[in-house]
Amino acid sequence: MSERDVSRLLRTAAKGNYSARLYEDGQHLAALCDEKKWNLDDPDGFQTYWRDIRRPPRQIKRRQAGGGSVMERVGFSAAGKTKLAVLHGKQNSDDYVYTVSKFLLPFVHLHYGANFVYQ
Repeated sequence: MSERDVSRLLRTAAKGNYSARLYEDGQHLAALCDEKKWNLDDPDGFQTYWRDIRRPPRQIKRRQAGGGSVMERVGFSAAGKTKLAVLHGKQNSDDYVYTVSKFLLPFVHLHYGANFVYQ
């Protein structure tokens, strides 16, 4: 990971777009990223509009199907990236432990052994 990549990651984390953690493990700087939630039911962000009463009302898109949301979790480091975990529904503590143990821990153990810090 170059110095430019690290500075980009730190700027992104400082803006609050991602929750990134950096730690040093020997010669490597590893960065792990938290989850991101995507809302699927937003109709472009325009839900109201100003209407001129002298003109006929215009048609606007309505939320009919419910849409929902998708949450994903991925990790990355100088050694590579984890598998993409697509999470369905709300996540409780048991779901979180399952996701971390299935997607993050195998990657970390393979590349960093048992000597790592997870925050």
